[in-house]
Amino acid sequence: MEHLVQLQIKDTAERYRIWEKIGGGGQAVVYSAQDCDHPDQQYVALNIDAGNACDVISSQNQQKESENLAQEEVSRELLRLLREISSIQLKHLNIVEIYDSYISTDNKFISISELAHQDLQDFVAQRQKKLTTQEISMIFLQIINGLEYTHDQNFIHRDISPQNILVFQDQLIKICDSGLASYGDQSSLLVGKQDFVAPEIYFGSKNYNKSIDIWSLGITLYYLCTGSTYCNGELVNAVAREQNHIELPPEHKILQAFFDQMIQVDPSKRLSASKIKEDLMNIIDEGSPIFQKYQSSLLTYLMIQQKNNFQKQQIDFEKQIQRNFKKELIQQNSDQLQHLKDIYQELDKSQLLIQISQSKNWEKKYIKQGK
Repeated sequence: MEHLVQLQIKDTAERYRIWEKIGGGGQAVVYSAQDCDHPDQQYVALNIDAGNACDVISSQNQQKESENLAQEEVSRELLRLLREISSIQLKHLNIVEIYDSYISTDNKFISISELAHQDLQDFVAQRQKKLTTQEISMIFLQIINGLEYTHDQNFIHRDISPQNILVFQDQLIKICDSGLASYGDQSSLLVGKQDFVAPEIYFGSKNYNKSIDIWSLGITLYYLCTGSTYCNGELVNAVAREQNHIELPPEHKILQAFFDQMIQVDPSKRLSASKIKEDLMNIIDEGSPIFQKYQSSLLTYLMIQQKNNFQKQQIDFEKQIQRNFKKELIQQNSDQLQHLKDIYQELDKSQLLIQISQSKNWEKKYIKQGK
């Protein structure tokens, strides 16, 4: 995975003006803040790590009397911090973007991200009318797209819930709070919110996989359909763990089948994120303005990412040339100079061919030709 995070030590107050606390949990406290260095004085979410990873690491040399315990704590906290740093590098339209990250002068891990209007829990709770099936499907599609990408990058989120799904302008949905995310096919840390946590975590399983996110997503779907995490006076998560059938409201009956498959107690029987999306597309009205606008936003985002990747490859290549070859020596050596020119020409041709190929593929696959 691309290394985009550089943990420099910075003084938060030199750049960010903190306004108010807007959220928090076991892993972080979140404040709204203003980026004073941004041309538009942009408002951001400033996330302060609630753990003590940096404190533990910096004080390691001062605690010789408890060396074994200190080493265990360092390992645990450092692993959690590294997981969070790795997950910051996830880049998708439906994942909250991290603008900056650093260690503060008071030994706290800080990350600066997009500032949302509200989380999904508040969005549902504050509505005067219940969500329609189409509205739920569009919200769910965006969550699924973000989660599918997360799983494709070999991450498990481990804390999917309405509180960790943010709602932006025009109901753009983004997954946030990847501080508990784990890299790899399996994990063993007991994490997540009790109202949404999968049975294997609840019962203390030492090994679990990406399917825990699917269970939590299923409980989130129930919340979207009902506005509650309770079913007949009991937590819906507890009812589902007992393998009792849970009926969605009649108006959302079309969502029942894959809801049932998401909350299978046996993890191997749960749907994958890709399969959920495939089934969901049979429900979504692809001609609706909301869907069309989202598709356009997603396509624009992906094309910008592709362009940025091309530019980064060129910059990286140029850096390697400058670091490993003296300009004067290359200019004096006609063979090396010609070889370098040939390489640049080949790179330009390759990029052009890729662009042409992509353009033709797009025309063939996605653009309807008029007669």
